Amino acid sequence: MNNDPHALPAGTVIAGYRIVRVLGAGGFGITYEGESPVTGRRVAIKEFFPRGIASRKGATEIIYAERDTELVSWALKRFESSTTEQCRLKHPNIVEVFHYLADNDTGYMFMDYVEGKTFEQWLRDRPNLPTTEEIRRTLEPVIDALDYLHSMNFIHRDVAPDNIMITADGRPVIIDFGAIKVIENRTLLQAKTVHSYMVGKQHYSPPEQTREGETLDARADIYALGAVFYRALAGKPPADTEERARKIAFGEGDSLTPLSEAAPHVPEAFAKAIEKALSFRASERQVSIEEFRQAIGWQGMSSSNAPTRPVIRTQPNTPPNPSYISPSSAQLAKSKRSMGARRAAIAAALLLLVVGSAFAMMSFRGDPQVAVVKQQSATTVVPSQQQVAVVEQPKSDIQQPKVETPVRQAPPVDPQAEARRDFELAQKVDTMEAYDLFLSRHPEGFYATLARAQKTKLAMIEQQRSEQEQIRVQKELTRNVVIELQRSGCGPDNNDGEWNDAARKSLELYNRNAKTKFDGDPTEQLLGALRERGGRVCPLTCRPGFRVQNNTCVAIPQQVQQPQYQQPPPQQQQQLPRGQICVRGICVGN
Repeated sequence: MNNDPHALPAGTVIAGYRIVRVLGAGGFGITYEGESPVTGRRVAIKEFFPRGIASRKGATEIIYAERDTELVSWALKRFESSTTEQCRLKHPNIVEVFHYLADNDTGYMFMDYVEGKTFEQWLRDRPNLPTTEEIRRTLEPVIDALDYLHSMNFIHRDVAPDNIMITADGRPVIIDFGAIKVIENRTLLQAKTVHSYMVGKQHYSPPEQTREGETLDARADIYALGAVFYRALAGKPPADTEERARKIAFGEGDSLTPLSEAAPHVPEAFAKAIEKALSFRASERQVSIEEFRQAIGWQGMSSSNAPTRPVIRTQPNTPPNPSYISPSSAQLAKSKRSMGARRAAIAAALLLLVVGSAFAMMSFRGDPQVAVVKQQSATTVVPSQQQVAVVEQPKSDIQQPKVETPVRQAPPVDPQAEARRDFELAQKVDTMEAYDLFLSRHPEGFYATLARAQKTKLAMIEQQRSEQEQIRVQKELTRNVVIELQRSGCGPDNNDGEWNDAARKSLELYNRNAKTKFDGDPTEQLLGALRERGGRVCPLTCRPGFRVQNNTCVAIPQQVQQPQYQQPPPQQQQQLPRGQICVRGICVGN
């Protein structure tokens, strides 16, 4: 891949590292493989090179368009600070960035060279779809790495199968942070020179990341992580983010196929967790990586190695038990064997509570009821001891204590309720002004996305109307021009409002006789000139059978022809005697 015309040639030395080859190139920069001739260390070097606004001068120096100087200066500073921030990250599953160099009017980021295949390549090489356990070895360390990133106040912004490398020993490594792409996006969008590169993997980017100026949090990476799981288990990525937004905005429903349908072999609870991570609205996703981990059931160590450690929760309003002793390490080792006994003890305690409540209610009502409870010991209950509770059944006519139905709590107030009401009002008006007013009150959130989509739809409709109006106006102008050409005597014969070859030849004839030089499609200037001249310009020509008379064509009258005398047929001529002459029926002679 060393045929990029903008790339540094192989052998170029940057900060003591010799360029070996080009690893990749995008709209923002070029990534090389480098090697130290002294230590032999292999590194990856990313060079700041925004295409469209940068060009190469000589072997290494980069020059930019003068109009973009201020923007490039900002981008370079942001590139440097982002590199410096990434140098703080130390995690076995995150590529290590260790150096930055400002030189040749550009900047270079130095990071470890990760050799292996991407997770996308690993998935494509498989003959069939993997199970959840088969992808756990790769994606569980990725979850740990993202959890670490978020704890360091980082958002990756570009989690995707292509950005997860798998080394020869099976270790996954996250590469290519999306923070650099944010700089790219802003640089190329604001550049005054021509550009054609945009940022974003629309199948893996959350909806809020496609909107300029939107604040991102951990839920953006959770969406992308869910999309990676979806791609691995379904064999294809989820629906395009922009397509989802467009269909939702136009009332056509979400185009995302649930994972439970796309991959029926995935356990239902696992699939529901991934679908929640892919929720269109960020507020409906898991709020943290840890919550996502628990939702898919991958909390803690893998199922084959994780020890069984029971978690004892104290009941509210329950005084501490002074006789309870914290279990020692030996007791923890036996905890798995004593789980049945503990469950029995807890059940007995709950039964005691119910019986006690029933006894109290019976005593209060004055009925002669007796409740007898047999216990193995009267001493304080220890979790390791087993308890048995036996209750004499009351007579059938004794009323059982009523169990009160718990009061349902009111559902939480929807924070988007006001936005939804305002959006519905804007939809009723359905104008650009109405949606602009809505966005001034609710600039962010799900309904803001819908409002922007509706504005795009209205803009498209308005553009179509404008184009149709332009066509109508042009056709009317053409019709009027042809009428004036006909009045000038230059034709054409027909006028259907189309600027065809006959109309063009008529204009050429007009130019030749009027000594003008009008050319191209009909314009208001041409129409005005035709109307101003008026009268005939081209000489009058008449079609066959007509002649010019008083500046008009009149039909040529047909001449009256005298009938010619026809001799009678030879066989009908009368044979006259010799010497006899006949004139007008009178014969004289012999």
